[in-house]
Amino acid sequence: MRDPKEERIKTIPFFAKASDKAVQALARAADEVNVSAGKVLIEEGDFNLVAYIVEAGEAEVVVGGEAVATIDAGEMIGEVGFLSRREASATVRAKTDMTVFSLQYNRLDAVLDENPAMLRAIAEELAHRLRDMDARNC
Repeated sequence: MRDPKEERIKTIPFFAKASDKAVQALARAADEVNVSAGKVLIEEGDFNLVAYIVEAGEAEVVVGGEAVATIDAGEMIGEVGFLSRREASATVRAKTDMTVFSLQYNRLDAVLDENPAMLRAIAEELAHRLRDMDARNC
């Protein structure tokens, strides 16, 4: 039987197809955090060293003071900064109370080094987001 944290991670659509080994590594690396509505997780322009996987709740994405998107359960926050190693392109604020899995970048790096298929899943999610943004802007 799997650890309860592993079971919960496996129910997140983003990781549903991940190998047991990858889910175990992610569960070991991630800290579960409860976030109150209104709390800022990432501040636009800051260098952020944490990525979040949303298990429950919603977050609002704000660019230049304007809300541009909502992040729902099953999505990642902070992966763009992780991949680009640049300052945050948006502020992300909890819209509701949330439960997230918090991953320090160095821990996420280690998980991805051991499980490269997970990096592909992150890249595919980013591609979907870009396509959706393009569709909205046309």
